[in-house]
Amino acid sequence: MSQPDFRSLLNSEFTWPEPADRLFVAPGGYADGGTLASHAWTRLVLMADGYREAADRLVDAVAADTVLQGTVVYPVIFLYRHFMELELKYVLVTYGRHFDEEADWKSHSLTDLWAKVRPIIETAADGTDDGGTNDAVEACIREMSAADPMSFSFRYPVEKGGKPMVLAFDTVDLGNLRRTMRKIANYFTGLDGLLDQLTAA
Repeated sequence: MSQPDFRSLLNSEFTWPEPADRLFVAPGGYADGGTLASHAWTRLVLMADGYREAADRLVDAVAADTVLQGTVVYPVIFLYRHFMELELKYVLVTYGRHFDEEADWKSHSLTDLWAKVRPIIETAADGTDDGGTNDAVEACIREMSAADPMSFSFRYPVEKGGKPMVLAFDTVDLGNLRRTMRKIANYFTGLDGLLDQLTAA
């Protein structure tokens, strides 16, 4: 993709905030609209899907314009991480009560949430051999947790006390990240179907 030269940047039109500007207004047309669900559980489902979809589209944007590699990598990883967190919380809030496990809205630790979710999965599976799938998902959850333990590492450059954040890696293959997250999304979709079938009986 060709890059604009310096002169064209200088001559481009800049817009500035005006007194009448507002952030949230009714959409001017269907294509401009964003619809927010009124039911909290519905929002949970849509949020999880939305964070992953947004990350996917940012990865596509990097593939189309590599200049973005150094900027959108942070929201991409954050969005995928938050997708994982919401999927784990979805399992707990939707099915936890059937397995003597409560919803957990306080924790941001992926490993702590997974520690509550995996027993639900294993109880539901009732000894069925999963071919190592649960271990594979757990490995990915632990990997993401190691990179971003409490959902701060890719949102801020420093810790709460101002100490520079130490990142777990310098580069990342975003295409591989997207493909792996798609597999994890498929896993949670299948898990939702299994648990729904078992708890509806």
